[in-house]
Amino acid sequence: MKHFLKLAGLVLLGVVLTMMVIQCNSSAKDSDKTTAEKFEEERKALRDDLKELQQDIDRELDKIGNKIDNASDESKVRMEETREALRQQKVRVQKSLNDVENSTANTWDDIRREARETGREVRQSFKELGQKFKEMVDDIKD
Repeated sequence: MKHFLKLAGLVLLGVVLTMMVIQCNSSAKDSDKTTAEKFEEERKALRDDLKELQQDIDRELDKIGNKIDNASDESKVRMEETREALRQQKVRVQKSLNDVENSTANTWDDIRREARETGREVRQSFKELGQKFKEMVDDIKD
């Protein structure tokens, strides 16, 4: 009878330990799922932000293209310089967008940091170029 109780105790201990291991594995999978979902949400938000920035640049490029036709030769040169600078910024945004779209959970932290920095820098440059273009248009009107 003593052996039976010892055996039953060991079996019970084994069952409890097995259940604990299963619970830990289940919790780890839930945690991974949450991490994966968070990664996808962050990636989508950053991707959408970069696409919106690209669209803003495209609209500004269209404005410049429409104004160049009516500009003097001197103004055309300055507008072309502005347009080329915008195109270069658009290329930077596209590269960041590609990096974001091809990122993995393992590379995400670096890609996210770089893409956000690119977005900030391009937005700042975009504002400066927009102001420069506005001044050129105002000069043409005067």
